Amino acid sequence: MAGSIFLSKELRLPVSTQQFGYLVERIRTAFDADAQACLREIYSPMDDGGMNFISAENEGEAGFEAFFRAIVRANSAAASEGNYEAFAQLWADLLAKARLDPRFSSEWESSKAA
Repeated sequence: MAGSIFLSKELRLPVSTQQFGYLVERIRTAFDADAQACLREIYSPMDDGGMNFISAENEGEAGFEAFFRAIVRANSAAASEGNYEAFAQLWADLLAKARLDPRFSSEWESSKAA
């Protein structure tokens, strides 16, 4: 069984089961404390519905920003792990797709994301 990370209806990252577990658990722990409502909504399909996907599709700009920042922090933290090279392209693909979303702002990159 594979999984997916839905950024929007048009943008998604389909991944293997192993990749899905790797990404979503690292991203989950990287959300800011004040963004827990966004985390619950994004992770609801998986946590509440038992589905193999998470979705930021219904998030407004603030929720999407919280999700993007969590991805950036999770990627930075994962970079110190011994197995990071095996997942580096996956992180790059997810970040590239997130940057294509109309809700994305390049200002998020120039300000401190961590």
